[in-house]
Amino acid sequence: MAAKSRSGGTQRVLQKLSKSIEDGEYYEAHQLIRTLYFRYKSQKSYDEALEIVHNGACLLLKHKQEFVTEAIKWTSETDPSLKYGHPELHLMCALSLWKEKNFGDSQYHFLFTSDGQQCAAMLVESATTLGFPGESDLFVTQAVLQFLCLQNPCTANLVFFKYTAQHPDFSGIGPPYQKPLLNFVWFLLLVIERRGTLNQFTVLCEKYQPSIERDPVYKEYLDRIGQLFFGLPPKPSNKGMMGGILGDLMQSLMGGGEGNSGASTSTAMSIASEEVD
Repeated sequence: MAAKSRSGGTQRVLQKLSKSIEDGEYYEAHQLIRTLYFRYKSQKSYDEALEIVHNGACLLLKHKQEFVTEAIKWTSETDPSLKYGHPELHLMCALSLWKEKNFGDSQYHFLFTSDGQQCAAMLVESATTLGFPGESDLFVTQAVLQFLCLQNPCTANLVFFKYTAQHPDFSGIGPPYQKPLLNFVWFLLLVIERRGTLNQFTVLCEKYQPSIERDPVYKEYLDRIGQLFFGLPPKPSNKGMMGGILGDLMQSLMGGGEGNSGASTSTAMSIASEEVD
């Protein structure tokens, strides 16, 4: 009976939230969400707390309010398994930002989802809109390496093959591809899928070193990928370096430091590294 009463109370609160937002009372809505979140959390009513935050965030997002940062914080706090925030909320952010042609920030949020198909479509539009000639392979490589650093090889594979199938430079071509960097990524995904050895990973990186050197941050990504999938020992200074990258990522996510776009966002959209140790 108590649970049913709380559920009914939650629905009434959501109706009040919706009315406040429709009336333009954004501050009142924000404060109501905060108050109820902490109340439900103190009562260990985590489902209700998450429902309030999730639905409140969705309502505010529809009205272009800057509520993303706090919403992601709250969702990450309500459930230990959502340490980067709720994937559905990230997906909503990614799609909204994509619609606004904010490709860099859209990619950033796609990283915390499993929607590789829409991520690939966004990357194709980003590359064809913003990319310079000869840069089309950089866009997908960056995204694939970042997904791998977040231990999400399934989405990394989907992004890669959907992107290369849809981008006009590669559609109907490969694998193998005319771009060496794409061949490197293709082989890397295969080696990970087949649980290859550290020696195979090392030889692959050595073979494609000139392509890898096109972006200095690739080496940092690959060091992390080597540790996660091939047992590569971390370098003595690696922990500090990756901690800095993790700090940049979480500061951007939680502190509203978004705003980069295109293939140049490699450093800003860093790896959430130590969290997956």
